[in-house]
Amino acid sequence: DSAPHTSGTTFEVEDETIPRLTQVDQQRIVLQQHVVIPSTNTETTNGTDEKGSDNCRNLNFALFACEHSAPYGPARHTASLFLKIISRALTAAALGVAANSTNSTTCSWNVRVVVYDAVQSDYPQTEEEWDSYDGFLLPGSLSGAYDRKEWILKLANIISTELHGKNRKSLGICFGHQLYAHAFSPHGLATKCPAGYQAGRKTASLTPEGSFLLGSSSSGNKETTTENNKEKLDALLYTHGDMVDKLPPCAVCLGGTEPTVPIQTVAYFQTEQEATQFQAFVRESATSSDSTMTPGKSPISPLAITFQAHPEYADRKHGAEATFGGIIHKVNAKDEGMLSSDELKAAEQDIIDNFNKIEDQSTQVMARVGAWLGWWEE
Repeated sequence: DSAPHTSGTTFEVEDETIPRLTQVDQQRIVLQQHVVIPSTNTETTNGTDEKGSDNCRNLNFALFACEHSAPYGPARHTASLFLKIISRALTAAALGVAANSTNSTTCSWNVRVVVYDAVQSDYPQTEEEWDSYDGFLLPGSLSGAYDRKEWILKLANIISTELHGKNRKSLGICFGHQLYAHAFSPHGLATKCPAGYQAGRKTASLTPEGSFLLGSSSSGNKETTTENNKEKLDALLYTHGDMVDKLPPCAVCLGGTEPTVPIQTVAYFQTEQEATQFQAFVRESATSSDSTMTPGKSPISPLAITFQAHPEYADRKHGAEATFGGIIHKVNAKDEGMLSSDELKAAEQDIIDNFNKIEDQSTQVMARVGAWLGWWEE
């Protein structure tokens, strides 16, 4: 795997493997990565980058695994992809802050992903266990968010009661994106994608709210493109046959691909009133010359952000080649002719040709997500 393309600097890890995977609990898969953020001050370095130092911080995530089968599963593989992109995003965000800071301290983070098996209705058992996590990860699945399977109904209930209901910061990807909306049914709804199966890079136009949260106006993110005065995300990877068709009142669409999939990414707020207030703030910021569009400047921040795209695919070997490539071939074999051989080859060649852009945009978008959800706070 190549290092993230961030300010010409790579981040340090404990060994050659990114990440170093460990199973520290025999009853549960726990993956962790020690990430060192080097000081940008070359003259003075205070503190230490060793684990256990005063400058070491812990960042804990619970991942609700929704797919046992390869190539997206098993759970250990899925969690590994999320741990890698989170570690890269954390580094990108931290280096961006450090570049504008006089602080000469090298710091480090212990990033940990704990796997719960949602298919087996496995979740934290106590309020203390729930509260021990900084964020919750809702990944993809080959199942449909609208399926009436017991475990899917249970996860939808967990989303509405434990995550959204208790203001727990969450990230939803693909199936997780769809189920977060569908958990608010009938006000939110996931359906089959009328345009058919979607695979490869897609271009999503950002709404004003999407530009505010994810675009170039957000703390110098330069990984978006602009067309017809609309910012676009054009390097994220997709594999999906379903989509979000309708959002609940507490949600704000951040971008989409018209007319095929108009709701590609979403921000969720605690109430409809908060969502409306956020939209009003974005409109006011657009006409204000002294408003800086960064986390902490907005009086209201989202409690969840979801993507139809898969930023976790931004790992050349295990994400782009093994997972993305494996999924499109598996789905095509199941539904013969869904994608022609030329389309399959073109999608795979496009990743080879544009992988650095895919990795950069996925990393920067995730850095913004983590900032807005408060994951990178010291």
